[in-house]
Amino acid sequence: MTGSLPTNAATGRSGVLAGRVAGGVLAAIRRSSVMTQEDLATRTGVSPAAVQGWEQGRKPLINVPYTRLHALRRELQAAGATADLLWLWDRALSADAVLAGLDEPDPRRHPLAITVPDRTLTELIAWPLSGQPPRQLAGFATALPVGDGELAAVTAALRDTADQYAADGEPAAMLRRQVKFLLAQASDPTARQWAADAEKSDLRAAAGLDTWTPRWPLARSAAVTAAATGNLDPLHRFIDTGLASDQLQSANLNYWAYWAGEIPVPWAGDSAMTGEGSGEWTGTRLLGSLLHGVVNAPYRDLCAHSLWALLLERPLAGPKWQPRIREAVTRAIDGGELAGSARQRLEQVNYSLRSR
Repeated sequence: MTGSLPTNAATGRSGVLAGRVAGGVLAAIRRSSVMTQEDLATRTGVSPAAVQGWEQGRKPLINVPYTRLHALRRELQAAGATADLLWLWDRALSADAVLAGLDEPDPRRHPLAITVPDRTLTELIAWPLSGQPPRQLAGFATALPVGDGELAAVTAALRDTADQYAADGEPAAMLRRQVKFLLAQASDPTARQWAADAEKSDLRAAAGLDTWTPRWPLARSAAVTAAATGNLDPLHRFIDTGLASDQLQSANLNYWAYWAGEIPVPWAGDSAMTGEGSGEWTGTRLLGSLLHGVVNAPYRDLCAHSLWALLLERPLAGPKWQPRIREAVTRAIDGGELAGSARQRLEQVNYSLRSR
């Protein structure tokens, strides 16, 4: 790997961004509980400088001994921290563990090649790169201190790692897919340009999607990203070919359910979406996501096909959901921005609702 991450001066280790995410969430929790850094220091028996180091990432919380970390969590809970924020803090520690290993040169061991993050974990990992906090922190006055030089070094190391390995094989394909997504969000324009160029290259290489291979998730991601830029052709090709069988429809739903947080057990590889390791999930979170997406998302055609497949597979269209489904489907059809096949799927959904 030609690029390398700078060393964190406080820890003497590479992975300079590790500690920033959990620290940022800790700061949000502390402020939401109306505590100063001095208050939290008193409650936990440390100095205010230690609390400041935690929050700024200079003293990464992932390096704190397990028992002390859980004692800190109990103090936060006793101070009034909500269950949702404490859960987010737990996920933030996982995000910092990923960030600590971004300089791993072996794609078989790289954290982005052996971990499939859901939406929340992805947003937490991307936060230091993009400057955008996760949805759960909307409205909180919290930010991550990341210098331009640090950001440039991290994005360069990720580019070098992704470029060094072809996308053949599951670990390398996962690594490339996730690096592209993270760098597309980065505030570094060089990183965003690399992601855009890599996306174009993957779109040109997309072929043979009628069966699941490690390139299938890569093609799906590239098609969704292209749709966000206004280019719908790759999305339509993916729908026509990549969703042409029951197995592929199921893989699409499993991955989307995982992304939405329906499956609590983390996946170690993209192949889990084919069934093994996908686990049981209710579909309610996914349904809400698809109803929003079929009206608002640039990839609404994929949402339409996925909504049809979800309702065909699972009995979710009960009295609670029927009005919301009808409203979303009607708005999507009336919007006039759907491809013919997507419109047909939504009309089939409408028909099934009328026949109940």
